[in-house]
Amino acid sequence: MPDVSPLRPRVAYIVSKFPKLTETFVLYEALALRDQGVDVEIYPLVPHSEQVSHADVASMEDRVHRAAGLSWPILQAGLFWALGSPLRFLKCLVSLARGCGTSPALLMRGIATFPRVLWIAHHMQEAGIEHVHAHFANHPALAARIVHDLTGIQYSFTAHGSDLHRDPRGLRIKVLGSAFTIAVSQYNRRFILERVGNDLSDQVLVLFCGADIARFSPNDRPTTQTGSPLRITCVAALREVKGHTHLLAALEQLKAKGVLFNCHFAGDGPLREALAAEIRKRGLQAHVTLLGSQTKDQIQALLSNSDTIALTSICDSLGRREGIPVSLMEGMAAELPVISSRLSGIPELVEHDVSGLLAEPGDESTLADNLLRLAVDPNLRKRMGQAGRTRVVSDFDLRNNARKLANKIRGSIEASRRA
Repeated sequence: MPDVSPLRPRVAYIVSKFPKLTETFVLYEALALRDQGVDVEIYPLVPHSEQVSHADVASMEDRVHRAAGLSWPILQAGLFWALGSPLRFLKCLVSLARGCGTSPALLMRGIATFPRVLWIAHHMQEAGIEHVHAHFANHPALAARIVHDLTGIQYSFTAHGSDLHRDPRGLRIKVLGSAFTIAVSQYNRRFILERVGNDLSDQVLVLFCGADIARFSPNDRPTTQTGSPLRITCVAALREVKGHTHLLAALEQLKAKGVLFNCHFAGDGPLREALAAEIRKRGLQAHVTLLGSQTKDQIQALLSNSDTIALTSICDSLGRREGIPVSLMEGMAAELPVISSRLSGIPELVEHDVSGLLAEPGDESTLADNLLRLAVDPNLRKRMGQAGRTRVVSDFDLRNNARKLANKIRGSIEASRRA
């Protein structure tokens, strides 16, 4: 087993897929932890590749550990645990069942990823991993619990948005076994405790995700004059939960009032064709552009040429909803006022009438009115943009929050060594 420095702990991240363009917070948190003196290894549960990726992915690629689903190493790991540690193996089977609650869908996916989790556990043990951190409260958190059952390595996890809200069955066993559980908002912390019980309240803490404040700093953009087109940017996967259709309806109302604007949708997803059709139906082809997937540098350039960032999220038909969107943090770091929804943890980031304008989810008329307020008042945009940057610098700085996470992990490791 490799030597482990108490000052530079070896930490493993479990994620569903890596790299994933819509989950850049995992990549940049891992890089920020590395800057804090933490060695981070990454273990994806599902094989995955994307045509577009951020340049910083390459710097972590040698720390990503993948294994094919039907391979000899996977089979060896299964035999190692089943034959060498049968009681631990049975314990992790119980955790698998309990961690999926009564959900057949969760159980089926849990069973599908279980052989790979056995390999991950063996690999982590051999690598001298001292702490496991999972991103997302569903299968990555369950995988971390199973690794703990098999190896005794302590774990924590971060619960974000849809991973928590859509189907929280089996959540208690994940929180119960964790060294600590992170909620990305006070809203999420209340949501977790309502489902796992207040007896676990000491284990659930709030730690915001963060934006790279330096990367998205304001570029002294000139204040646009009254009458200039309002430049709107929406950075989000093209999925129902992001509420693009409500933003399009508001933009149609804005057009009917004679307001000049252009809007860029940065992101891709299953609703691309449906949204393209809706743009045509509403007569917005000259005003709305679907850019597709964008790299971090492209988003940075887009924000530097925008007047506002919009994300009109909703609770979708499957119960998905936001945590606190990192894209809004990045827009605020670039001193853009926010147009968004009064939903989930968003009001913990965006203060209505101070750093942005919020509407009830799906309230298209209020969204249109909010956009109109920004369109006719460049000084309001400037004041809100400055207030927004002040807010993210205070509580949503990626490096500051990574330092807090690194200190929490170190403290848990030291407590484990003393036990």
